[in-house]
Amino acid sequence: STLAVETLRHIPLPCSRFELDGTIQYQTPESIQVFGSITNADKNASNFVHRFLDRSVGTSVLRKAQAGENVGVTEAELYTLKGPRWFAVQAQRARNPVSKQADREYMIIDTARDI
Repeated sequence: STLAVETLRHIPLPCSRFELDGTIQYQTPESIQVFGSITNADKNASNFVHRFLDRSVGTSVLRKAQAGENVGVTEAELYTLKGPRWFAVQAQRARNPVSKQADREYMIIDTARDI
């Protein structure tokens, strides 16, 4: 709903929505300020795994979320517009409420709290 989107825009926490393959679809303004815009040419801003300095950690978190597992919070160093920083990352699979396409039934919701 429009109200939910408007609420999400004002959360002071980087929050992003990714396709199951890790391609970014939406960012909150805070996420854009920290990681850069999805229109940015920097691939670190537009791909879930590429945000992680240690790509094996990003791949592990993404695979667990894709499978619907409880990922919990993972502490990891992420690329930001100001250089690498440590974050408490939480990613989870969620049902896409608007997609009618079978291959887009689910999405990944990600939050990253600066630690």
